[in-house]
Amino acid sequence: MVWVVLGSMVAAKTISNMGAVCNNLLINNSAPSRESLGSLNGINQSTSSLARSFGPAGATTLFALSNEHHLLGGQLVHIVLVGIALVTWSLTMRLENVQPAWRKSPSSPSRRDLGSSSGSASVSTSP
Repeated sequence: MVWVVLGSMVAAKTISNMGAVCNNLLINNSAPSRESLGSLNGINQSTSSLARSFGPAGATTLFALSNEHHLLGGQLVHIVLVGIALVTWSLTMRLENVQPAWRKSPSSPSRRDLGSSSGSASVSTSP
């Protein structure tokens, strides 16, 4: 039984890590220019750090209040967390798949453009 619980915890953690990577990709794709990527990544990291620091304290406080006041049999915290998950999921479904103009790759040069003007490249082997 312990191994089943441990395996399911590893699977849940893997899925949540994939979600974090997808969020970072969505945020990077929303950058209007290359120059704004650094600022955008800084804001992203700051807000995720705040959520990781205040999230457990908020959930623990809500859990304690729901147990102390017998709100939904002490299960109010789970209802709130599921509600937050559903709201964020519905908001991500509204995102459009847009690739900014600065992300589009320029046309690749042809093989002729890669060679030297004389048509052959010389390699020097002298020291």
